[in-house]
Amino acid sequence: MSALPKSERLSDQHLKDAKRLFSSLKSCWHEMAKDAGGIPFRKQFSPAKVKSLLPYLYMMELNEDNEIRFRHRGTGIERSTNHRFLIGDHMDTYGPEDWARLHRYFNVIFSGPCAAEADWRYFCRENLVFDMVNYSLPLYGRDKTQRLSIGVMMVWPNYDSELLEHCTDQDYSVCRHGVYLDVGYGVPKGITEIRGR
Repeated sequence: MSALPKSERLSDQHLKDAKRLFSSLKSCWHEMAKDAGGIPFRKQFSPAKVKSLLPYLYMMELNEDNEIRFRHRGTGIERSTNHRFLIGDHMDTYGPEDWARLHRYFNVIFSGPCAAEADWRYFCRENLVFDMVNYSLPLYGRDKTQRLSIGVMMVWPNYDSELLEHCTDQDYSVCRHGVYLDVGYGVPKGITEIRGR
């Protein structure tokens, strides 16, 4: 059962849809992990096996230079956010605490390995607000020095006018709540939540 709190803007159906996508991704990941004897590699991933997930699929990379960037964002994510992820990478607005949180996240999912489930709120400078739920799993790139996060994300507009006062002249996102999930290898001792600003 999910440990995410229910949002007034995320219906049970929304969460059910997101979990259904993650279930399909997790099955694909387990198949690759079995062949790899642990965390799978990017070259094992075949988009043809998860066609229904592709609009909601994303990849983030932590490279050997310790830099984190989105490698891929599905068209469903882009459309849902009015292409905000395409126009400007909101990660460019991250401060030291945000980057430290992302590095911790990568360290945790690879040390399990385990999955992550998170509930985000995304604020746009055009006075638009979106709620997001995402699930992610670890994946190696060309070798073990290149670490990727592969996940699915579902996005819905939030029309609560009171939230608009939190929009600024820059796009930014807030992790409202998140948890690490056991996918058969355990979760690192003492670590349960993903903490955001």
